[in-house]
This record gives sequence, C-alpha cells and structure tokens, in this order.
Amino acid sequence: MKKILLATFFICTMFVFSCQKNTQNPVNDLFISATHVNINWVATPSTSYNASTDTLTIQGFYASTDTLTTQGIYAPVNQFLVIKMKYKGIATDTLTGTQAIYYTTDGNGNKTSVYQLDPTQINNVAILGLNPQTSIATGAFYLSFVKVSGDASLSYKTSFAGGKFWIALPPPL
Repeated sequence: MKKILLATFFICTMFVFSCQKNTQNPVNDLFISATHVNINWVATPSTSYNASTDTLTIQGFYASTDTLTTQGIYAPVNQFLVIKMKYKGIATDTLTGTQAIYYTTDGNGNKTSVYQLDPTQINNVAILGLNPQTSIATGAFYLSFVKVSGDASLSYKTSFAGGKFWIALPPPL
C-alpha cells in the first residue's frame, strides 16, 4: 500500500510540474560563461552543425575594451572561443588538438593572438541537458590553452575554468 501511495505521489508531482507553462523566452538568455583571466567572462554564443562530420561548433564572442597595448593605451579587443565536438547528445567529450581555439582581434578584426589547446591538460566539454521543444542545450567545460602566435605582452597560457553554456542547437539537431 505504501508503494502505491508513494508512486501516486511522484506521478502527481511530475504531472503538476510538467504542466507549468514557461513564459520566458529562452533564446534571449543564451550564454557561454567561465572564469577567464580572473574575470567572469560572459560571451554571446552562436552554433553550427556539420552533418557530414557530425560536428557541433559552439562559438562565444566577448567584446572588451580593457586590454593595454604595448604603446600603453587601452584598445578594444574582441575575444573568440571556438569549440568543435562530435555531437552525441548528452555526453562528455575530451578535446584535443584543434577541437578548440581561443583568439583575440583588434578593433579592425585583425588577429592579435591565437591559442590552441594545451596538450598537457585535460580539456573537457559536456552537454548536460537537452530540451527538444526549444532546441536548447546546457553544458559545462574546462579548457586550457597555450599561445601559438600573437602579442608578446599577453600571457603564454590561459584557461576557461568553471565554464557553462546555454545554447540553441542548430537544425537538424
């Protein structure tokens, strides 16, 4: 009898919560965030999918005006984080090689630095949740990079710790 009552309680609870209408527009709340260079780095995301390689590309764009140039002035800098992973639905993937890149550009769009994944670190990205009704995916990541080209005044190593994302999956996903 207790099992029947407990099962009925859980079914009723699930029914009540599943019937609530979501009045928010989740597309306006999309983001990619992490701790990067001791700041709360929050970027605007975009996504694409290559069906022939089954690759999901997640890109974060962050605009900043707080980078000091070698001439001693602050200049606008755009930052881009690009993650490419095999799409497996809810899954965790360890990235290597060129599966992720971080780069900066100046106000004219010229690349000022390029970073590739640090092969001595474990670099992970995970899709933790999917909402098929809204095509929204949530996830987490930790990425560590080494500079391969660019401004000598910028750090040789950088990382994105405690990364989270809420992104729109592109069709046909």
